[in-house]
This record gives sequence, C-alpha cells and structure tokens, in this order.
Amino acid sequence: MSPTIWMQIEAAAKHPAVGSEMNITELLKVLKQKNFETFKGLAYSTVWGWIDHSGDKPRWSDRTIARAEAGNFQGRPNGGRRGVLAGHPDVADLITNRVTSLRDAGAPVTLVTVRALFVATILDKAPQIFDKQWKDGSFFRVSDAYLCKWLHDTLRWSIRRPTSAAQKIPDNWEDLCKKSFFRMVHAIKEHYIPPSLIINSDQTGIVYAPGDGLTWAQKGSKQVPVVGKEEKRAFTLVVSVLNNGGFLGFQGVYVGSTPRSRPDPKARGCQELANVGCKFVSSATNTHWSNQQTMRDLVTDIIAPYLKAEKERLHLPPTQKGLWELDLWAVHRSAEFGKWMTENYPDIIITFVPGGTTPKWQPCDVGMNRPLKHAIRRSFHEDMVAEYLQQIDVAKKEKTEIKFDRTMKSLRNNSVGWIWDAWQAINDVDLIKAAINDVDLIKAAFKSCRTKQWDLSYESLTGFEAREALRNIKATDPEFWAELEGGKIRALEKHNEGYSDNSDPASRG
Repeated sequence: MSPTIWMQIEAAAKHPAVGSEMNITELLKVLKQKNFETFKGLAYSTVWGWIDHSGDKPRWSDRTIARAEAGNFQGRPNGGRRGVLAGHPDVADLITNRVTSLRDAGAPVTLVTVRALFVATILDKAPQIFDKQWKDGSFFRVSDAYLCKWLHDTLRWSIRRPTSAAQKIPDNWEDLCKKSFFRMVHAIKEHYIPPSLIINSDQTGIVYAPGDGLTWAQKGSKQVPVVGKEEKRAFTLVVSVLNNGGFLGFQGVYVGSTPRSRPDPKARGCQELANVGCKFVSSATNTHWSNQQTMRDLVTDIIAPYLKAEKERLHLPPTQKGLWELDLWAVHRSAEFGKWMTENYPDIIITFVPGGTTPKWQPCDVGMNRPLKHAIRRSFHEDMVAEYLQQIDVAKKEKTEIKFDRTMKSLRNNSVGWIWDAWQAINDVDLIKAAINDVDLIKAAFKSCRTKQWDLSYESLTGFEAREALRNIKATDPEFWAELEGGKIRALEKHNEGYSDNSDPASRG
C-alpha cells in the first residue's frame, strides 16, 4: 500500500462523520469527495478487510498498519531526492510560497510544520511523486535531511537556535542519589509499601507547535519574531508512573482562569481521556506552569483516588502508606504544599529527587518523556497534514488564500487529540516491547535510574543487598541514620543546597 494513500485514509478516518465506530460508508464518501480519481475504485469490502473487528471498537488491523507504517514519516536516507520537484515547478513554487507565508506570518517554521506542508501540497497537486520508484528500489520521502537541504539551498534559510543554559548536574550526583535511594529503601521497609503504591510524577511542557525548539529563517537575520513564542502558547502535561509498570491519568494544565480556558469537552479524544482518568485544569494564572492549586488538584483528582482504590484492591488498610517521588521544584518543596499534604493526606510519603539530578534519577525524565513527546509530535504532524489538505480544498472552492487556524481555542482543542494519540501509543504493548527489548517501558525507566550498584527498580529497592547496606548506615553515617529513623522523609538535607531546582518544570521536560 502506498504510504501517501494511507495518509489520506487515516486523515479521512478522523472525520466526525466516520466516528469512532469507523463507518466505512462515510469513510468512502469523505475519501471520494477529497480525491475521487484515486479512491473511485475502492470497495467497501476492501476497507472492511483492513479493519480489526475483534475488540470493543473497530480499529486498523496490525497487518494493515504494518503495510503503510514505513512511509508515513521519514523513510530511507536514499529516498530524499534533491531534484524530485524539478519536473513539477508549479508544485515547487507553491510549496515555497506557502512556507514563506508561514515565516512572514510569524509562525514557527520547524521541520515538523514544513514536512506537513510538503506532504499536503504534494498529495494535492502531484501525488505520483511519492509513488515513483527509483532505480535502487527506494521511494521519495520527506526526510529531515531532505528538508534541511531544501530550506538551505532553495530559500537560503538557516536554523536559528535560542540560547539557554544547560542543566548542571552536580559533581556529587551519585552520592546524592545514593542517599535518595536509601530514603526510599527505608520507607518501603518500614511501611511495607508495594510497588503499585510507589509513584513518580513529573511536569513536562508541550508547545503548540511541537518540534525541536528551533525555527528556520533567512540567513543573517538578527531578529526572528515568532507569534506565540511567549509561554502562553503551550501547556503543561503532568505524567505519573508506577513502580510496578503502570501509569496514572495525565493532568493537563492550561493557562487561564475560566472553564473556557480548558479544551472543549467535545474535542477529539476528550471523552476517551476522561474515561481513563485524565483531567484538564486551568492554571488560574498567566502561565501554564503547575502551581499550588494545580498540584492540589493533581493529588485530589488523580493521586489520592488511585491510592485509595489500589489499597482496596490489595485488601490493605486505609492507613497504608504510599510513596510519592517528586523533583525539587519550588512548589513541591514549599512549606505550604508540605503542610497541606500532611494535614490532608498523611498516608502519602513524599520523597524528592535530589536537585539537579533529574536526568539521572527521575524515572519520567529518564524513560517516559521522550517516547511521550515523540508520540505527540507524530500526532501533531498527522493533524497538520489533515488541516492543510482541508484548507487546500476550502481555498479551491471559495477561491481564497489558505488560512490556518492558530487561535488558542483551536490549539487547545487539537492538543487533546495529540494527548489521546500519545496515551494509546504508550499503551501499545507490542510497540513498547519492540522499543526496549521485551522489557516493560515504565519498569525500564525506574531501572534506568541508577547510581553505582543501586537503581529504582522494586527488586533493587527491596533486595537483600540494599537491606544489608541500610543496616550498615547506622555505623557508617550516624547523622543520615538519625534522619531516617526520625521519619524526616520530607526534609531536604544539606547536600541538596545549591542544587534546588527553582526553574519552571515544563522548561526541563
């Protein structure tokens, strides 16, 4: 199956008329309205054969997806033909004009947005470009390498990189993480905490134009204005993972103070996300960063209900302790939040990732954020291709210029679909196993948080070696032992001073 054909089919499948039940009749109508010549011979029975009907809801079968998967994004390196548009000067000019218009409008020009525009324009004007097979057997793919070459040679643009300081990892990070490890070992031993009651939460920032934080512009330009560069053009996604390999519903934090600042409940994926425990909240400030109130909402709406239900499932008493690992961001370690937690949720023990060590000791940072953001970036690309194709059709019918909806309302609503697609992607067991050699993705994230011989897997936290080393601390480090025995699990020790992370959490994601 041609990947270009599949991309159009996937876009049509998201049409409201098709719905989650995958109405084949409506799907065929949408396809033929958009591209009659290509799909006029597509039969109902053929589409039926592409669908897996074994589950609660129909979906594309694994075999169908496998046939089209290779061409949806980047292909083989030799597939990017420098002169592929030479025989289509009208297409080349149209792409150039559209990319330039994006830049002139102040929109961030990333490889993701340019690729979507490329694909949509070629599908509309000359889809045969994608179907031509070269002598070496490869097909043209809009790869990163091809796009960089085209932007550089055709438009004479260069990448513009914003300057920002890299996060400093303290020289004694292994010692800091070792103490963090034994705080957790001690808490787990003293309170018999099972792995399903050990949670790590992290905030990661998602911009409304996922890319690499860069934009393309004319060579030598000193100022590169970008509409939406301010932090309002983003939202925060709070991810919570469990030591036993599960994860909780996401919390999305959106800038604003009213219900209208949150995504529309009718947005694609909104109901599905609600069904799996995801929540969307307003920041009640002029930024999208998590704050005192959104953190309380996270505990009240997601963390505490899960712990209560899990204790009941395991036939444990309500007073059973859970362990919640957070990074040393100012809100997390504030006296205000600590006091509120102690008064309202005394059964939740908070332990902190030592300051400056999140790339080494934060499970979400180590193993979850990258595949999550990749899945969101992929969904964003598919959305943009579908939107460009739709706008091209509108422009043809109404004989107007192509206009892209980049209002905050539209971006917020679109973001829900990206989150839902990402949720499904990281729940894909086969995908996870293929990605990390048959080891569960989340368990691997905890195990990858390693310092010397210790890591955050439950096996390491409860193993004989860890318990033996814990007992020896009484003689080797009496001060630290006194802290452990004193129950000051929330206390920040002196070794963390100077490394407390006061930056906005989403900027670290």
